[in-house]
Amino acid sequence: MFKSLIRQDDNKKIVTIMHIFYAKRDYGKLL
Repeated sequence: MFKSLIRQDDNKKIVTIMHIFYAKRDYGKLL
């Protein structure tokens, strides 16, 4: 159970990083 919580937290981190990455890329297109 604890491992699944850690894995879920890692997935959230990955999703957040991807959101930031795409936001920066799209922002670069606007400029």
